[in-house]
Amino acid sequence: MKHSLSRSLLAAAGGILFATAAFGQQPPPGAGVRPVVNPQAVAPQVAPDNGLGMAQLGARVGATGNLISGAGAVSSREFTSLGVVGGYEVIFNRNVTGCFYNAVSEDINVPAIAATQPRDATPNGVFLRFRDAAGTGRQTQFYLTVFCAR
Repeated sequence: MKHSLSRSLLAAAGGILFATAAFGQQPPPGAGVRPVVNPQAVAPQVAPDNGLGMAQLGARVGATGNLISGAGAVSSREFTSLGVVGGYEVIFNRNVTGCFYNAVSEDINVPAIAATQPRDATPNGVFLRFRDAAGTGRQTQFYLTVFCAR
């Protein structure tokens, strides 16, 4: 009776695995088995402001330079009128000089390769230039994503 009572108490406390092992029995599959979790491996690294330490900005820009939509984007323009075919400028509501940029053309029929860089003398701006496979500048509607440390 003493062993039976001990086994019941351990099972009730979530110790099925240990109680059955102590009496030489195998536990039923999955009974009392809990994965070992390392809280340090699971917990994300969090910035002091309780965020993930980055800001994501973005813009969708038409082929003629019009700002269609955006997150943090305040304006855009196209430079064909200045003789730079496929050149664009996008202005954001914060300094983006130390950020990372990625631009993708929306035109799936004619591939366009984007080159991006901070806009000279405009800390809130990004300059882009799209070229086709032959290296010719081309107008295209595009998405621009900007990742910044907060």
